[in-house]
Amino acid sequence: MRRFYPDFIFWFKKRDENKYAIVFVDPKGTEHALAYRKIDGYKRIFTDNGMPKVFNYKDAKVVVGPVFITDNINKVQDAYENYWASNPKHIFERAKELLRK
Repeated sequence: MRRFYPDFIFWFKKRDENKYAIVFVDPKGTEHALAYRKIDGYKRIFTDNGMPKVFNYKDAKVVVGPVFITDNINKVQDAYENYWASNPKHIFERAKELLRK
């Protein structure tokens, strides 16, 4: 877990609310088995019963989520599908989804 270095980290803020989504983006593709271990580590730290945890910091709420980019979504194992995308637009969709939590 200490060695997870995502290539990009995006911070999103929900308009008119003090809610933030942090999205880790790793565009290395499915050929890197390490990605599945990163997802497993993410789940242990940032989810509770399969749902993203909401962290409170002062008067802000923070939710964290990863997006792994691949050129062939069909190679992704079924249990990990929700964490993968074949289009960078999914980063913004993931942020919107997290901000609804």
